[in-house]
Amino acid sequence: MFGALFHTFVLSQMFGLYLVIMAIIMVSRTKYYRDLILRLDPFDPAIAIGASYGLMLGILLVVIHNIWAWEPRLVVTILSWVILIKSVLWLSFPVKMSAWAKKVYLGPGYYVLALVMVVVGVFLLTKGFYLYIPNEHMEYTLF
Repeated sequence: MFGALFHTFVLSQMFGLYLVIMAIIMVSRTKYYRDLILRLDPFDPAIAIGASYGLMLGILLVVIHNIWAWEPRLVVTILSWVILIKSVLWLSFPVKMSAWAKKVYLGPGYYVLALVMVVVGVFLLTKGFYLYIPNEHMEYTLF
């Protein structure tokens, strides 16, 4: 049906756009997101609901894209596993995860996180939207 690299391209584009857009929003609205984290209640049902959806998404992504080859596709696999593991942690330890989120978001780690998001996002965008396809991968393309 689709080539072997199709999922990698689509997920790279989606993750890349998401990370870059979120990093820009986080930097432009720092006060809002820091206030949001300050008001975070670990006993709020929205955390369990959001983490449950994250768990379903993480399982789906890991099942679809679990490629452990030392190449750019590995970044998509690692992000998929991070989503899965982070969701499990939020469901298992909401109080500890809330404290950890406050520690990261309220300190200088906030800007480090935004910078890492931009770097990883731009890397994924360059891999997901590139125009040159090497000849050895032509058999995996849709064309």
